[in-house]
Amino acid sequence: LNKGIEPSLFFYRDSNNNEIDLIIKSGNKLFPVEIKASQTFNKSFLKNINYFKSITKDRYEKGYLIYSGMQEQSVQDTQVLHYSNAYTLCNSID
Repeated sequence: LNKGIEPSLFFYRDSNNNEIDLIIKSGNKLFPVEIKASQTFNKSFLKNINYFKSITKDRYEKGYLIYSGMQEQSVQDTQVLHYSNAYTLCNSID
């Protein structure tokens, strides 16, 4: 913002309570980010990312889940990251 550049950051929520905490737009691509306080990964954390993928189709690039657990992994096409490594998300999106 100090450089006069508008960030391409958004959130999503619909009338059925589907929501994405953060959406990063890069060009025509969308990167959904879910943020959880849990230290234990649960596949249900990916529910909203998978829903978002189904409605954005070819604009969806990759999903990210940021949580406080130590186990980092890739699940389907979503990268699961410990919050201290969330900065890598910024480096992986053009």
